[in-house]
Amino acid sequence: MRSLLTALLLSLGITASAFAITDTNFRPANWGLAGSWSTISVTTSSYVALAANPGRVYLLIQNNDTGSSTIRVKFNSAITGTEGVVITAGGNYEPMIPPTGSVHVQSSAASGVTATIIEGIK
Repeated sequence: MRSLLTALLLSLGITASAFAITDTNFRPANWGLAGSWSTISVTTSSYVALAANPGRVYLLIQNNDTGSSTIRVKFNSAITGTEGVVITAGGNYEPMIPPTGSVHVQSSAASGVTATIIEGIK
């Protein structure tokens, strides 16, 4: 089963595995969902990017770094050590079943990394 965003991109003729989510058409409201579309600065300190939300039905986190910095993502508790899902520079994480717990993020770069987070809520 393809993810919602992947299916949308394929329907538009976009097949690249890495892409920049800068177009406002990728906002949850355009899919009939409530939610948010935001750009955040991720630092080396673990912090809550999204609070727990039992209504979450979609989640996408994109690492907008063009170098080699990674972002770690973990759910329900702060990141320590090497825990969590690693998103490489230019990559994204889009779980098939989005977690409803809190979303914690952390960057490998001391200067921080910009990330895009899209959350869909029904």
